Amino acid sequence: MLSRQILIPLLVLLGAVATPAAEMVPDAATVVVCETLWDATLSGDIERFHSVCDDGMRDAITPAVLAGVTAQVQTSLAGKRHRVEYQGFVAKPAGLVSLWRVAIAGTEEDLLLTLTTQGGLCTGFFIK
Repeated sequence: MLSRQILIPLLVLLGAVATPAAEMVPDAATVVVCETLWDATLSGDIERFHSVCDDGMRDAITPAVLAGVTAQVQTSLAGKRHRVEYQGFVAKPAGLVSLWRVAIAGTEEDLLLTLTTQGGLCTGFFIK
């Protein structure tokens, strides 16, 4: 395992600053953006999804794209209960990248949400 003395310089070299565990609380605006995107993804609501996105994301995420993602996520969840848990963030020149774990009840599978925000708007949202 990498020691803190090696890890921090490595992250700085890579252009990222890790969040210490004691500071692992997302700001309220990021929570709202993440919750809005997640809920809109689950329901396939493109207007709601776009409401927290910048112009680039609005152009990239069409109704057809969101419908495809919604279908894939619903397949992964298979009607099971789940919870979204904040995991931390990495500061990048392109914005704040926050990581969220979607823990799916009764499975060993989790989903990872990667949300990039800048100026209070989503500039990137990935589900893995």
